[in-house]
Amino acid sequence: RLAGLCAAPLVPGRDGLVMPRTISGIGVVSMGLVVPESQSLDFESFAEGDSFVWRATKEFGLLGDFLAGVAWGELDYLLVDLPPGAERTLQYAEFLGAQTALVLVTIPSDLSRGVVSRSIAGLGKTKNRLLGYVENMSGYACGGCGSIRPLFPRSAAIDLGIPCLGAVPFDPDLTVACDRGEALDDDPTGLTWQAIRRVMKFLCVLCDQPMKLMQVAPPDRGTLSVVYECPECAHRIALLTNPFETQMVTSLGVQIGPGGEKTESKCPFSGMVESASQQATDGDLPWSGQALERLERVPEFVRSMARTGIERYARDNGFREIDEQVLDRAKSFFGM
Repeated sequence: RLAGLCAAPLVPGRDGLVMPRTISGIGVVSMGLVVPESQSLDFESFAEGDSFVWRATKEFGLLGDFLAGVAWGELDYLLVDLPPGAERTLQYAEFLGAQTALVLVTIPSDLSRGVVSRSIAGLGKTKNRLLGYVENMSGYACGGCGSIRPLFPRSAAIDLGIPCLGAVPFDPDLTVACDRGEALDDDPTGLTWQAIRRVMKFLCVLCDQPMKLMQVAPPDRGTLSVVYECPECAHRIALLTNPFETQMVTSLGVQIGPGGEKTESKCPFSGMVESASQQATDGDLPWSGQALERLERVPEFVRSMARTGIERYARDNGFREIDEQVLDRAKSFFGM
């Protein structure tokens, strides 16, 4: 329901069960795809009254079937939404293996933080990486006044002793969107989106520490270079953007560059982006059918911008039609 896939069945494919995908392209596998909401998840047991003995064993067996039987393909990440409870968290961590990293979720109450504290103590006996925790329902997002109001009394009685990755307020609009299986409007000024973006941090792939911004190189032929470094192991990554990617990031409300200085524009290169966009001449170039099919696979919120950039590249290089060869050349040129 949360992903809007209530009517999506699990069907067999050449390499296993075909994974249903949301409209944004995220693959989702859930027991909700095979068990209706009106039915409970029951496991057969020969010992009457001892179903609790079988349940954990059957659950892990079923999870193993999913992990082995679904055609996952090449994954960036495999996210597993675990049931609550300190004991269950430890059980699943041991089942999934030491390579699994965990993020815990709590609400700002001593009762919830106490349960999470027990989970942390249990996970300390395993080799699993504990990335931190997210504080959910951290206040109430009031749409009337545009502020976050307190929802729970604040208490510092229990120190979890792990990094807080961020705090997300309770948002009635998000609740309605989840019930309908819809995405929350990606309004960059929305209180909930601002909170979620603060949770999304660059983590070092080697040691899971948050990366720190080291430098922003001046734009060279429309390309911006941003360098991040891990304070733990000194591992570095560099992000390269072009004017159209910069415009996309700006549309999401992300400020590029070190903070601290107040500017009228959230992106210091917005003028460069606008001038680059205005250089496109009027009139569309013809697209081949295969090229249009590939364009349709681009996320809708950046599709028109991608089309503008590709057409401008084609004109600048003397192409009279956009086909798959032109798309490949443009992809290489833009560093995509």
